[in-house]
Amino acid sequence: MRKSVFTTVLAAVFAVMAMTPAFAGNLNAPGGLPTDNSVGAMYTLEDIYQRLLNGTVATKRVGPFKEPTLGPAATGHTLDDIYNLIGAPAAVPKTGDSTDGATGVNFPNPRFTVNAGTVKDNLTGLIWLQNAKCANMTRDWATAKTDVISLNTVGKMNGNNCGDTSNAGSYQTDWRLPTLRELQSLIHYGYFSPALSDTVGTAKWTTNGDPFINVQTNYYWSATTLADALTDAWVVNLNDGYVLDVGKAGARYVLPVR
Repeated sequence: MRKSVFTTVLAAVFAVMAMTPAFAGNLNAPGGLPTDNSVGAMYTLEDIYQRLLNGTVATKRVGPFKEPTLGPAATGHTLDDIYNLIGAPAAVPKTGDSTDGATGVNFPNPRFTVNAGTVKDNLTGLIWLQNAKCANMTRDWATAKTDVISLNTVGKMNGNNCGDTSNAGSYQTDWRLPTLRELQSLIHYGYFSPALSDTVGTAKWTTNGDPFINVQTNYYWSATTLADALTDAWVVNLNDGYVLDVGKAGARYVLPVR
């Protein structure tokens, strides 16, 4: 009886705590805002976004802090943009390796959904271009990014129509190079040559086009720059899932994501 009463009271306390907002204290620094670069300067969201995307190192503020009077420009990026760039956290899926003890979450069924030249991964929510060789050749890292800009502008890469008609009969305009983790998320380690599953997710990808077409069992660019060598970027081999860093001047394939 006592245990039952105690449990009831404890549950009530937790219920009240759950409805009570939590605060982190005074957000203003006790001594006011620091004005010198060594103490108070911070990078902007745009600085962080460009560092993640391009490896561009921004310069911190050097003068006194001034309260902004306007919001960011239309071309600025938000915290949501940064979140999307690095990839949303998700439960770790099963590797596909039959020796892994089947740990991790199950793959969805179907794993992929094909729609008008695009492929949605129902595990991650990411949408990929269906044509895994639209540029029709390997590209260096800078050209790969130019290809993606062209895809957003005219629906083509290297002059080749990429087949995306998923935007009410037209092409989407928010394609980008995938991050390393996003590109790795496609890999099914139970298969090789390529290490991709079919549309349903229960067998290996085959050349009949489920779900991707023109898959190359070779390396594909990610947008992720190597932290200690800004001239390098990470690539993933769709043949076996192997990951390594290479010079951005090298030639690799391009598979855009959105």
